[in-house]
Amino acid sequence: MADRVVMAAARIVLEPIFEADFDPASYGFRPRLSAHHALETVRTTVNRGRVWVLDADIQSCFDEISHDALIAQLGRRVSDRRMLKLLRGWLRAGVFEGGIVSAMEAGTPQGSPISPLLANVALNVLDEAWASDGRRLGVLVRYADDLVVLCATRERAHTARELAATVLATLGLRLHPEKTRIVHLT
Repeated sequence: MADRVVMAAARIVLEPIFEADFDPASYGFRPRLSAHHALETVRTTVNRGRVWVLDADIQSCFDEISHDALIAQLGRRVSDRRMLKLLRGWLRAGVFEGGIVSAMEAGTPQGSPISPLLANVALNVLDEAWASDGRRLGVLVRYADDLVVLCATRERAHTARELAATVLATLGLRLHPEKTRIVHLT
């Protein structure tokens, strides 16, 4: 219980720091944003003719985020070594199942109050890459570990898939092969 309270307090302190940098394309687990906002962005973008869609899911996102990549992203905005040490400790704490503690090689603490923020910090790398390289391909709308890219052509949707996969690989993540597809909305 004490760990959850400290994690919630850390989230309250860290969230405004990272919110200042988060891209508007990210809607999941963010203050004053919801799935309804994401859907409205999709609706207006489709109405402007972007009818080819990369519909993607990040496979086991919360379980597989690279600790090194996440700490590197946290270190870009957090200079307090004690806070970084605390965050690193939570990431490495392990999972207690059946009386055995399993070491954590990757991922965020399951069910913790800070996990959604940590996932958004890591996935902000994708949002930033999209802002610099992906906008020519289509409009990214991300809700936590699910995303859509609304494109004008099928070719751009395929290129968007390749770009997303490349960026996610730097985080130790990959697109779910069975839950990722390219569709035409009409």
